[in-house]
Amino acid sequence: MVDRINGELVVWERDRVAFERLQQRLARRGAAAAQAAPEWPAHFVAFDLVHRGDDLTGWPYARRRAASAAWAKQTVTNRCPAPSWDSIALITS
Repeated sequence: MVDRINGELVVWERDRVAFERLQQRLARRGAAAAQAAPEWPAHFVAFDLVHRGDDLTGWPYARRRAASAAWAKQTVTNRCPAPSWDSIALITS
């Protein structure tokens, strides 16, 4: 079974998403890119489970969000520093 998730690559700086840091990191190559990785670690923030054996995009948002949270608890072993699902919703709005 293949799960498909929707999400975004982010770099956190203090308690906010720092899109400019992600842009700076992505623009680097070679040794500069390797140096930027520990300085500005990137995290994939998954915020929507869209397929789990079947297409879930027709499900109501609340049901899909609950499925996403359950999927994350079962599957994700390395969590980024987002304080809550509500703060992730702020990123996507």
